[in-house]
Amino acid sequence: MNAFEAYQIYISLKIHFSSRTYDFYKFNGKTRTSVTSFEKRGDKAFFYKLANKYSKSKLIDLFVANLVKDHNMWVGEFLDETSEEVYTEWQKKLESLSYFFSEECRGLLEWLEFRGLQFYDLFKVVGADHPIIVKMVAQQIISIETFIIFDTIFDFCKVLDRRLDDLLWQDFSLRVKKYRPFLTIDNKKCKTILKNMIQQEFPNLCHNTK
Repeated sequence: MNAFEAYQIYISLKIHFSSRTYDFYKFNGKTRTSVTSFEKRGDKAFFYKLANKYSKSKLIDLFVANLVKDHNMWVGEFLDETSEEVYTEWQKKLESLSYFFSEECRGLLEWLEFRGLQFYDLFKVVGADHPIIVKMVAQQIISIETFIIFDTIFDFCKVLDRRLDDLLWQDFSLRVKKYRPFLTIDNKKCKTILKNMIQQEFPNLCHNTK
């Protein structure tokens, strides 16, 4: 991989996570960039360093792991130790995604039980207020990956898109949509984990989980 290719990946993923119309996979990571425009950039040295340091697949993962947290990250920040730490934790989570989902589910269900709530209270919209599960991600009590798995199972984001129109929800909903294609989710396994956990450990939370 050369520096221009690293630049193309960076630009395409930045656009992917910030634009409603551009899709990294649909356009195969291509944008209207050119070698000429790249050579005129004052920050091109960073792309040479990234190209020398990472393979194409790892660089894509490094960008995704960090851009899903902050799509405004500057290219120089990807050479910091912090971005590498974010990538390492992200990779570790994705390699054991079902396990992380199980652990976060247990904590979430314990929280619901302690407060005398039902499972489906997680997704309720009262007025213009965000549902509990959205607030849980904002407060970093659960990860965006767990949120996406829940939506894969229950398909509730479509309802929230119709019910909520504030900028915070719109930005979060876009981040969910843009990040989802980069996750490999064993939907059947995660659904079984959740169902068994509710039935065996938290039966009072829900009597209708399918």
